[in-house]
Amino acid sequence: MSINKIGIIGAVCSVAAIAQPASAFDVTGGEVSFGYSAFSEENELSRLTFDGAVEYGFAPSFGVQLDVAHTTFGATSLNTNSATLHAVYHVNDSAALGAFATLESAGIASNHIGNVAFYGLEAGYDANALVFEGYWGTGEESGVSIRTLGGEAGYRINDRFSVGVSHDRLTLEDGEEITLHNTALRGSYDAENGVEFYAEVGRAGIQVPSESISESTNFFGLGLTYTFGRGATFGKRTVTQIVPGL
Repeated sequence: MSINKIGIIGAVCSVAAIAQPASAFDVTGGEVSFGYSAFSEENELSRLTFDGAVEYGFAPSFGVQLDVAHTTFGATSLNTNSATLHAVYHVNDSAALGAFATLESAGIASNHIGNVAFYGLEAGYDANALVFEGYWGTGEESGVSIRTLGGEAGYRINDRFSVGVSHDRLTLEDGEEITLHNTALRGSYDAENGVEFYAEVGRAGIQVPSESISESTNFFGLGLTYTFGRGATFGKRTVTQIVPGL
C-alpha cells in the first residue's frame, strides 16, 4: 500500500477520533448480508457476495463504520476482497454525513491482480417511511483515474414491505474514458428478528465514448440481510458493487 493510501485511510480515522470521549466506544449496530446477481440473458455472468458491517459510537453524534466484503464472479473466477472505513456524523436522528476510504484487492484463484483505493463523501436520510442515500468517490491507481457516484431512495409501504430504486456509476480514465453503470428497482420483505429478504431487477451497461460504444443488458438479484442494533448507517462503497456479473 502506498503512503498516499495510508494517509487517506488515516485521515478518515482521525475525523472520527476527534469526537472520542474518555469512555470506551460501544457497538451501536451493523449487518451481515449475502447477495447473488446475474445477467438475465447469460446467467453464468454472475456475482456472489458475502459482506458485513459494524458501527462503533464514540458519542451520540459521532462514530466509525467498518465494512468488509468478499465477492466471487462466476464466468471469470475473479474474486475480490474489500474493506471500507466510514467516519460518521449523525446530524440528528434522521440525517447523517460521512467520509469513507475503500481498499479493494482482486485476484483469480491464488493469483493476485492488483489493488484499487478510493475515498469520498456520503450523506443519508432515514425518517418515517422515506430513506435516501448518496455518495461520491475518487481515486487513482497506476495512472488510472477512478470516479464513483451513486444514490438510492426507498419507501416503506408498511412494517413488512418496502420498495426502492438505486443508480451507481463507475468511471475509469486512462487516455480514454470507460463508464460502467447500473440502475435497479428493489423490493424487500422484513421477516422480523432482523432478517430481511430482497429481490431486484435492473439494467447495467458500459459506455466508451471514444469507440462509440454504448451497450446495456438486464440483470436480477436476490439476497438476505441480518441487521442488529440500529444497523449500519451507510451502504457499500466498492467497485464490484456496480458490476452485477462477470
